[in-house]
Amino acid sequence: MLKKVIFAAALLVAGQAGASTILMEDFSGGTNGWTVTGANSGIVDFGPAAPGDPALLTEDADNDTIEVYFGNGWSGDLSGYDGGVLSLDFIHGPSLQTSLIGSFGRITVSGAGDSFKADIYSGAPSFQWQTASLGFSAADFGASDADWANVIANVDTIQIRLESWGGNTEVVGLDNVHLAAVPLPASALLLLAGLGMLTVLRRRQSATA
Repeated sequence: MLKKVIFAAALLVAGQAGASTILMEDFSGGTNGWTVTGANSGIVDFGPAAPGDPALLTEDADNDTIEVYFGNGWSGDLSGYDGGVLSLDFIHGPSLQTSLIGSFGRITVSGAGDSFKADIYSGAPSFQWQTASLGFSAADFGASDADWANVIANVDTIQIRLESWGGNTEVVGLDNVHLAAVPLPASALLLLAGLGMLTVLRRRQSATA
């Protein structure tokens, strides 16, 4: 009986081990709470290059910095994603300016009265769709483990800077934003499940002895 119970628990946990938790936004349902400052914005279909694939388009409208604030589901307790990977797709339209701004692609995670920044992309963006990724961890954001844990347990906002060139001529598209947690290996989860069930059953046997 003991072996059967442990085996059943192991199968259940192993099934959960194969799936990682993912936060994602592909803008197929509209803006979904995402907001933009320093630019005009809207959801557009990128046409022949990606028919039926909507994306968030930002068009520089003034001399303010373009910032995109992540929308629904991207605040509160994100501790479960610690050590995971943040990734996104972007495209950049031609600009008449030649003054490159190095903070393009800077991610800021804010919460609990503190904030940490890291660059998900460096250099000049091209005019083709690109994918960029960044570790979602204290080390990647230059924070202590304790401070990072406090921030991601109480996230107010996550934002990305899309201002890349001086002036007000640029157009930037953003799509397929993902934050993926790193699941425990199936072997580790099986071991935890087995040890947990052994402890419970041994206590029950001791109580009835």
